[in-house]
Amino acid sequence: MSSSSDSIPPESTPAHEVPIPVEVSPTVWQKFQDAHGVGAEVDGTVVSVVPFGAFVELAPGIHGLLHASSWDRPPRVGESMPVRIAEWGPPRLSVAPAR
Repeated sequence: MSSSSDSIPPESTPAHEVPIPVEVSPTVWQKFQDAHGVGAEVDGTVVSVVPFGAFVELAPGIHGLLHASSWDRPPRVGESMPVRIAEWGPPRLSVAPAR
């Protein structure tokens, strides 16, 4: 019979924080990058606004940062907007307004 000291300790990482393996072939990032290089225009949806910019979802799991210095006005969460891929560097992706 096991005592409570022999029991398995509770998970130290909550389920929503479990890391996802980075090495997936082909990766979602790679597929997106192959289809949309620097300079490509993509329709996105603002998913969050922070003091330094807004995160725009370009495809499921792919978010780009739209820097605050590029705003005419702060975007709203849920707003759709065309953006241009400005810089790639997975897991970072910078976007700019498509003008």
